[in-house]
Amino acid sequence: MPDNSRTTSELDLYGSIFRCESCSDLTAVDGVAPFAAPGPGQTIPVSHFGDISISSLWLILNNPKGDRLDEAVGTSPTSFGASRRAVLSNEAIASVKAHFDGYFRTGAGINAFFRPWIDLLDGILVDGEALTFSGGRMCAVDLIKCPTRAGWMGYVMTAEGKRVWDNCLRHDHGNRFLLRQIDLHRPRILLFAGTQNCVGRDWRGRTDQQLNTLARASKSVLIKGVWTCDVHQRISIGFASQRALDKLDSQVVRKEHQHLQMLLDAWVSRGLSPS
Repeated sequence: MPDNSRTTSELDLYGSIFRCESCSDLTAVDGVAPFAAPGPGQTIPVSHFGDISISSLWLILNNPKGDRLDEAVGTSPTSFGASRRAVLSNEAIASVKAHFDGYFRTGAGINAFFRPWIDLLDGILVDGEALTFSGGRMCAVDLIKCPTRAGWMGYVMTAEGKRVWDNCLRHDHGNRFLLRQIDLHRPRILLFAGTQNCVGRDWRGRTDQQLNTLARASKSVLIKGVWTCDVHQRISIGFASQRALDKLDSQVVRKEHQHLQMLLDAWVSRGLSPS
């Protein structure tokens, strides 16, 4: 947090995320209720995994898997001196954010879900710097901040799931948490893991014909689209889902890493610099 204005802005945004009880009255046992409803089982919304304030590259996912053993997903308000989300103090908000910031640093307790992404993305070079999750220059950020017990894609099709979507993300309604995080932190690279159609054009950017042509020529099996936003000097890359990545052997993963590197090199070569 480099200055007082950024400190205040982060406190405001992460206070609204961690104290959120917009879905506290929901009841479906396979949805967010086991994590969002007030009581001993309530957890703190998962704003991010990894050091979001300094990350150049964000992996955009759907929502946290409801694994209470995960050190981020299972974070309880009581661990930070509060009986429920809504009464977390400002000091606790800063501590919770720091807790999520440190997710990838130690290498211990990382959910197996992230291993394929670490294998694919670690070591990507941007402006001569090798980005890694453990080094704090990559993070994962979910569209929806509360875990669900069942898979998100089935739950979001229910009436209750649609309400969660509206509360957490909808562009013209609700809390707009992910979009506010993008506005605050200004990441340079957004990698959408099957989620590229879930945010508006203003945040994703405009279709980049040149880079899309390059991606198609590489015959990448993961890259599904490229968008750029010159105002914020940001590139957005649509990727296949986790399921597709899991099917690839290590040799193909290395090739996909090279395809992504080539794409980013071509983008950086235009002379863009961090905002």
